[in-house]
Amino acid sequence: MVADGESGFVVPQGDADAFADRFEQLLTDDGLWIRFHEASQSRLASHFDQERMYDEYEALLRGIIDGDETMVETFAERQHSEGGQR
Repeated sequence: MVADGESGFVVPQGDADAFADRFEQLLTDDGLWIRFHEASQSRLASHFDQERMYDEYEALLRGIIDGDETMVETFAERQHSEGGQR
């Protein structure tokens, strides 16, 4: 999960020039590399805590079993807002 400009870069698919530019930034800016590394470690710890994920998936499955569509929608919205692409 990458937060563009915070824990890494996201470039448009197929845009080789944008990819090359961002890659060059990472190779030439040691401070940027370190900031991205630290931010990604922090996001990993906060978004993928095992206990938190267990609780969220348990709540989702209970919502599905109970026919609670709002629980399913809330779960999907939260997943999208916290990282989008997983």
